[in-house]
Amino acid sequence: MKNFLFILIFFIITSCGTSKKVFWCGDHACINKKEKEEYFKKTMIVEVREFNKKKEKISKIDKITNYQDKNNKKQMRLEEKQRLKDQKELAKQMRLEEKQRLKDQKVNAKEFKKKSKELRKTNNTTSNNSVVKINEGKNILKEKDISSTDFNTLVKKINERNKFKPYPNINDIPN
Repeated sequence: MKNFLFILIFFIITSCGTSKKVFWCGDHACINKKEKEEYFKKTMIVEVREFNKKKEKISKIDKITNYQDKNNKKQMRLEEKQRLKDQKELAKQMRLEEKQRLKDQKVNAKEFKKKSKELRKTNNTTSNNSVVKINEGKNILKEKDISSTDFNTLVKKINERNKFKPYPNINDIPN
């Protein structure tokens, strides 16, 4: 009987002791009993986990791999920044080149107008449908002679002729 009494007292003492268990409400520990009961009413689930204040010791291998992962992430961020910087630089260069190309086109257009005026003066033609000859031997119709429908037909003919060429010869105007 004494043994039974000792065993009973032992069980009572161990059950009354503080437990190192924590209730979990979803992804976090429940703050108090009220929160635990509310979560239980909603989901009908409450997890019980053991509470350890001691931090788990991280092995040396884990420390090394974590360190390498951090370095890889830093390296990837640096490479991404460099790639973005290079992209911005290329975009800036392209804008500058486009501006320079437009300036060159304007200058060439002005020179072309001057040459065509000089050629008109030298040819002294009287009819409206006359053709002006340029030093290169290419033929160009005067601006007054081309209407929008004629222009569209000329564009179609030029495109058909130059369909399989890498760059169409836009100075080759069909008669």
